[in-house]
Amino acid sequence: MIKQPLLTKRGTFVALLCSIIYTSAMGDEPLSVAKQVTVDKETCDFGNVVKASTDTLTASFTIINNTDDPILILQVVPGCDCTIAAWTKEPIAPSKTGVVTANVYIKDAHPAKYEKGITIYTNSTPQRIACQIKYTIVDQTE
Repeated sequence: MIKQPLLTKRGTFVALLCSIIYTSAMGDEPLSVAKQVTVDKETCDFGNVVKASTDTLTASFTIINNTDDPILILQVVPGCDCTIAAWTKEPIAPSKTGVVTANVYIKDAHPAKYEKGITIYTNSTPQRIACQIKYTIVDQTE
């Protein structure tokens, strides 16, 4: 009998053990993609907005619970002080939806392109969802 170094025997044993564990864990089930919380859109684009036409823009994002458990929207954090967010506070059941609404105050905005971010935090996967609100303020004469 040829003696193998201990490291080679141990390496072979570990590889065999990992293979057995992996195979038994896999069973006959195919790999599946984890169910996640999704949002109907990541960007709400208002295009050109005439400065004098409104004081606020309201963007809505629908949160879809694709998991098997109820989820919560824990918090919504606007990227700046000109944005105020509101959201569904009750648990969102599996296959149901919740809403995040962001009101962007634009009364004092100068003509320019704007991108405002909001971050939605959930107790599920993903825990953080980044969304954008885009718009361009134009003078009434344009």
